[in-house]
Amino acid sequence: MSLTFKPIPEPPHDAADVLESIATVRATLPATEAEAADTPDCCARVLDRSNESAGRQIQIRDRDDAATWLTFLRALELAVDGAEGYRRAEQKLELAPIQTAFQDRVHGAQTVLDVLGAAAEPLSAATVTERVDAASRRPVQRERVGRVLEWAALLELAEQVTSEDEPRYQISTATP
Repeated sequence: MSLTFKPIPEPPHDAADVLESIATVRATLPATEAEAADTPDCCARVLDRSNESAGRQIQIRDRDDAATWLTFLRALELAVDGAEGYRRAEQKLELAPIQTAFQDRVHGAQTVLDVLGAAAEPLSAATVTERVDAASRRPVQRERVGRVLEWAALLELAEQVTSEDEPRYQISTATP
């Protein structure tokens, strides 16, 4: 079983291009080990540099948000936590490898996608949470499942369907 990561940041708002949003945060990281060694505080660097360049798409409000993004980038195999601190991974910023890493390395993402795949109709976040919770040994947080669903939709693994009362999700027909 591979290592999975639980922290998942708030998805970008109004992100026309999710890869661009991810790239914005990733660009705040040092590119080399030497540069990472000269960075005394990775969270402060992400916080300061992302707020300078991210605009309204991504909101990194504090150190906790920055730490969550660092862990999420690591889960997506876009950051490395080395001896000298966090730095950018050599992984190219392409959708297919990010989708695979999301499914394999973000805790619960594959379970959420499996619930969507087994459903005959689009499901609300509450229904997905209930079904994931029923299959889990530990309680599941609705907010976290909601974030997984939103990221899955942004990464084209799921589709958000317009509904009268609340957003609903279904497995993407283009899922790899």
